[in-house]
Amino acid sequence: LQREQVTASPENSSVLQDRVQVRERSGIWEVQVDGEFRGDYHQKEHAIAAAALHKMSLR
Repeated sequence: LQREQVTASPENSSVLQDRVQVRERSGIWEVQVDGEFRGDYHQKEHAIAAAALHKMSLR
C-alpha cells in the first residue's frame, strides 16, 4: 500500500492534502476526497491529474 499526498497551494495546503488523497494498491491508483472513493486509475499521472481537479473544486 502506497499513499501519496498531492501538493497544494501554500494558502491551505495542509487542509487540502488531508482532504484529497492518492494511493496505489496492486498497480491501481485510487483517488479519495474526504475519505470517499472518487476513482481508480491505471496510470499514476491520471490519478494525480484527477486529484488536482478535485482539489480545485474544493476551493
